[in-house]
Amino acid sequence: MFNHECKRCKKEFSSVKRIRIFCSKKCMSHGNDRYTKTIREKMSNIRKADPNRYWKGKKRPEITGENHYNWRGGITPINFQIRNSLEYKLWRQAVFERDKFSCVWCGVKTHKGLGHGITLHADHIKPFSLFPELRFAIDNGRTLCKECHSRTDTYMGRMRRFKTSRSMPVRVPQP
Repeated sequence: MFNHECKRCKKEFSSVKRIRIFCSKKCMSHGNDRYTKTIREKMSNIRKADPNRYWKGKKRPEITGENHYNWRGGITPINFQIRNSLEYKLWRQAVFERDKFSCVWCGVKTHKGLGHGITLHADHIKPFSLFPELRFAIDNGRTLCKECHSRTDTYMGRMRRFKTSRSMPVRVPQP
């Protein structure tokens, strides 16, 4: 055991280590100040003057929507609004649960925690754009993996070229 004197409080203490400067963490933190009191006050005033720090992560209703400087009259496309709505997300979840999170064409499943992920898509059997009344009908949805979905007639806007007929043939999975 070695006897030491605390640099801050001048109290005698003993320790196993040969070199010790402070008797406790409390004395160490007080004796090791990085900044003087005036510098800490200046830093505090700078933080108070910067409103961005105060509002970080908080909603600011006075500068959202029509009050924002970049507002252009609510021009978000209806397609974007629908696909980001709660109703659409619930429809997707219901389709995935009904099909037990597996592709209805090839049968591949998602396996959580195995290191490889399979991307599943909730596909509309009758196109989203041509049948607005069936957009949220669960029977009009099916779960497909990304590869099978890319083989459908309606993948990534392919139907835009063939919008003339409203009766659309439904592709049958190939064995």
